[in-house]
Amino acid sequence: AAARCAAALPIRSMCIHPCPQGRGTHGWILSLRNGGWLTVQKKVKSNLACLLALVVFALLTVFEFIGDTLLQTSQENKYYILFAVQVVLFLAPAFVLMHVQKAKPREFLRLRTYRMRWLPATIFGAMTATFGSVLLNLLLINLPLPAAMQPAVTDVFSQVTSDPFAPFLAVVVAPAILEELFVHGALLSTLQHRSMFRGLLLTSLIFAMLHSSLTNFLGPLFAAFVYGLLTVTFQSVYPAMIAHFLNNMLAGSILLFGQKFVEIGLDRYFVIVGVAVFLLSVFLFLLCIEPFYRKLRPTEPIRDTARYFPVGMVIFIVVWVAKNVLKLYNVL
Repeated sequence: AAARCAAALPIRSMCIHPCPQGRGTHGWILSLRNGGWLTVQKKVKSNLACLLALVVFALLTVFEFIGDTLLQTSQENKYYILFAVQVVLFLAPAFVLMHVQKAKPREFLRLRTYRMRWLPATIFGAMTATFGSVLLNLLLINLPLPAAMQPAVTDVFSQVTSDPFAPFLAVVVAPAILEELFVHGALLSTLQHRSMFRGLLLTSLIFAMLHSSLTNFLGPLFAAFVYGLLTVTFQSVYPAMIAHFLNNMLAGSILLFGQKFVEIGLDRYFVIVGVAVFLLSVFLFLLCIEPFYRKLRPTEPIRDTARYFPVGMVIFIVVWVAKNVLKLYNVL
């Protein structure tokens, strides 16, 4: 009878243990494995993290389309409102995930104190992310794509405002801090589980979809992977924050002076120099993180949660593609 009951139950969630002598009629008992329930919990939390990222994406999309209509105010005030919106949209879900995980902020958000010996890796990581993203966008611009599919970059740095601190705060500082706390702090801690590559893949996809369009996808995806690699190497989100901030500054400088290079005919040399700087930055970046990366604990054996691709992530991807297709055909 015990054998028939065991065969009727899922093997993955049950295991048979010999019963101590004198207990049980047949000398065997069936007991639920704790691992099966923990796996279910981790999958539920992974889906919750992806769905919260989808909510952030949806609210940012709504603000993108109706923000100018609802906010009939000066350009400076719009930047401050954008800063406040980012604070709410990125910190609220981060704290929700932290509450669900019942974790402490320092460990969950990866707030390990920054060390000055991490600075070279941080700087070269920022240069790798910046020049890699720029070169990927240049590659797409030179492909024979329809005009509607060409990458479009809004140059907020050239907009004249009476308060230059407002765009600096909303476009350079806030994303570097708030996005990294959410993506490579809360989301990475929730999605990584037993596979570092899994966590980097999922958070890079989320970061890219929060930032990009169909034609401007590879640049943010590459930058996010660099930020994630910095985070897992040093077990701290601060290097990613600093690299993200430096990337925003470098990207702004390229936008400001790139057109001048074109006007004086130096754009072809810019590409050559950009490729050279990118390759050198990648080499130095990997060289700097290698001794720290080797000190990480060996990766644990891959379990079911490491192979699992969250359903919430699939929903996010479908919604993101639908939004960009509708925008491509001027429906949105």
